[in-house]
Order: sequence, then structure tokens, then C-alpha cells
Amino acid sequence: MLDYFSSLDLFGWIEIAAVIIGLAYVILEVLKSDAMWALCIVSSLMNIAVYLHNAFPAMALLQVYYIVTSIYGIIQWRRLDALAQPSADKPEGEETLRIVRPSKKVILISLAAAVALTALLWPVFNQIDHAAGAEPYRGQVLLDTSMAVLSMVAMYWVSRSYPENWYLWILINLVSVAMFLFGGLYWMAALYGCYLVTAFIGLRHWKRNGVYIDEKEIK
Repeated sequence: MLDYFSSLDLFGWIEIAAVIIGLAYVILEVLKSDAMWALCIVSSLMNIAVYLHNAFPAMALLQVYYIVTSIYGIIQWRRLDALAQPSADKPEGEETLRIVRPSKKVILISLAAAVALTALLWPVFNQIDHAAGAEPYRGQVLLDTSMAVLSMVAMYWVSRSYPENWYLWILINLVSVAMFLFGGLYWMAALYGCYLVTAFIGLRHWKRNGVYIDEKEIK
């Protein structure tokens, strides 16, 4: 174990730090705490360096989107909290989460946009990897691109307080664990394994403690 840590380069240590912050971030996301957005920004900055160093350009670009969405998310969550009143159905002292039910139209448009954007970006990132001399394994670029785009949708759904975001994270995290294992990013694979577990916990927590608010009120 000591030999492993002594052999780590700068990007290895950044990866480990990103894992630790990422775990704290996802716990706060499950609890729907505003502090998650600050940790998201910090971990995203670290992940940009790690992903670019390991030929995952789509995942690196995704981190930039996460930073922008974090700013949007904190604004939306505060608006939502300002609208909602504590539920009379909840026992005193039990936390109430303000959530929003997405319309079928929002879901269909989001998923259609994800498919279209993946088709658009896949050849672009494929050319970037080859131009940079990277040697991704077969299917890596497509998986990288599709998971990055789907994560953009999921992150937007988080910012809008849609509990359905957890279904997307379950799929994304499951595929990402396999992707990072094949790519040799074992710390990232472990992190996304933890994300997978917490996605199930988050789905249950939001559904159990959530109080739905009309989406029209926070636009």
C-alpha cells in the first residue's frame, strides 16, 4: 500500500482528493443540502485535470457544465425553499425536501436532446483523442460521450429538484464504473461505485421525504 502511494504522480493525488470531495458532495446531494453545490465546483475543477490527463475529453467538458449548473442550482433551490412551507404530514423535527414533478414533455425533450447531442459530439471527441495521440479502448469514446451527455441531463434535473434524476444517476454510475475499470482509473471506479449505492439511497430519501411544489412557481 505504501509503495502504491509513493508511486503516485500529481494527477494521482488529485484523483484521490477528488474522490474524497466527491463522496462528501454526493452525501450532501442525498440530503438536498445547498452546500453540495460548493463541493461540486471544487471537485469539478479537480476532475477536469484528471480527465484530460487520461483521455476523457467529454467527461472533462462535463465538469465545466457542472460548474455552471452548480451556480444555477443554488439559485433554483433557494427559490424553491422560499416558496415551500413545512408539511403538516411530517413529524416535528423530520426534514422535508422540496421537489418538483417533471412533465412528460420535459422528460421526452431532455432524453431526445441527449441522443442528438451524443450523436453530434461522438465523432468530435473521437477526432480529438486521435489528434492528441491517445489510445482509448474500443467503445471508450462512445461511452465517455454518452455518459457525459446523460450526466448533463441528470445534473439539470437535480438543479430543478426532479427526483427522477436518481434514475439517470443509477444508469450513469453503473456504466461509469465499468468504463473507469477498463480505463485503469480505479479510484474513480470506486468513487462511482459509491455514487451508485448513494443513488439508490437518494432516490428513496427524496421520494420518502419529498413534498411536491408546482414547477410553474419557480420558473
